[in-house]
Amino acid sequence: MADKDTGMKDQLLMGRIYYDDHSNAVSRLQGKTKLLLALAEKQSLITTNEARDIALNFLRRNGYDLRKSKTKVGSPWVRQARYRLEDPLEPPMPLPAYSVIFVKKGVKQPEWNHVLMEIEVSGLTKKITRFTSSPFLFKAVSVDLTKFPSEPELPKRE
Repeated sequence: MADKDTGMKDQLLMGRIYYDDHSNAVSRLQGKTKLLLALAEKQSLITTNEARDIALNFLRRNGYDLRKSKTKVGSPWVRQARYRLEDPLEPPMPLPAYSVIFVKKGVKQPEWNHVLMEIEVSGLTKKITRFTSSPFLFKAVSVDLTKFPSEPELPKRE
């Protein structure tokens, strides 16, 4: 694809990574009450510290060095996933999944728009079930992501 043909959509996706394990990702279960209730009954096999270690090990194995990114990244925040029942008086139920998020250094109370990278770790399988990285971090990857088109190129007709 020639540079002049690169559209706005391609520019927005350039350097972004998104992976989702549809079979295990808790983030994909929103609105599926029966599945969430069944999952809430299962005990997590890991702690928040172990979820953080799994996420950091995943980054190391995949060639991420967050010190190389243009944006200064703070320490990871780890949150256990919770399911809130319809009754607001009931406390949320913990789920066996953890969200490890990275935000800009200095952010004290991160909101969704501050997230530079998110890694969801299953507390049952101890595997990464969801991974998303913003384009602001693409220089932290050892592979130049800008060389890969966001959509496959189609063969030219003659």
